[in-house]
Amino acid sequence: ASIKHIIILQGVTTIGDHAFDECDNVLSISIPASVTSIGFSAFSDYSASVWVDKNNRYYSSDEYGVLFNKAKTTLIRAPQNLDFYTIPDTVTDIESMAFFFCRAKAIVIPNSVKNIGTSAFAFSSVRSIVIPNSVTKIESEVFYRCQSLHSVALSVGTTSIHAWAFDSCSALTDIYYTGDNSQQKAIEGNSIIRSTATWHYNCCEVHTYGDNGCSACDYICPHYYKNDCDNLCHLCNRVRQVTDHVYDNACDAICNICSHQRTIPAHVFSN
Repeated sequence: ASIKHIIILQGVTTIGDHAFDECDNVLSISIPASVTSIGFSAFSDYSASVWVDKNNRYYSSDEYGVLFNKAKTTLIRAPQNLDFYTIPDTVTDIESMAFFFCRAKAIVIPNSVKNIGTSAFAFSSVRSIVIPNSVTKIESEVFYRCQSLHSVALSVGTTSIHAWAFDSCSALTDIYYTGDNSQQKAIEGNSIIRSTATWHYNCCEVHTYGDNGCSACDYICPHYYKNDCDNLCHLCNRVRQVTDHVYDNACDAICNICSHQRTIPAHVFSN
């Protein structure tokens, strides 16, 4: 379909199960104040940004187009086009398929989160993930086929990992764990995490970063920068040296990489 934007009219109260299935080209969906119910998997696998009328009593959205319940305690659905996202610390529950096919390379989960639904991050582009101590169980296929996922940080608070939680995560090489070897072996279902992945034990809950990672344990920050001009890691605040902005010519005011706008002198004409 060629439809890019959907505006649901005021008066509609229910969005049914799978309502927008296969609407893969839609970029945004506007939900009015009258909607009181959104069904299971209502949005396409390649989800659009969702904008909820501020007067809606049951649902809300943030500036990135992420859909929540009204109190922002449940994260329902994130759009595909995110690049980096920090989940608000009001959130306690991440619903099933919330970040399905999301392109975000880095997602920060706060300690407020207690439950992560099945397939919540399946098929996403996340490169590393830190599971907070508050999450005791990792459900089925939470990270299914996250083929860019290189590292996972786990806490002793996690006592159960479903047999398929990390199924088909072919790039997973490092697991950073705050417990020891005996505690790791006691995790229900832990044998399903790739046997070739290296477990790093007794890692810190809160890291003290040096130039090459945590100075107190084996943890290495995967570093996330928005673009080649960004000098600050958004995960550990490491400052890196970056090259100069790239402009087409001396009169070009907009960087071709990061869209930084500079002040340029007056144009020079030959006559």
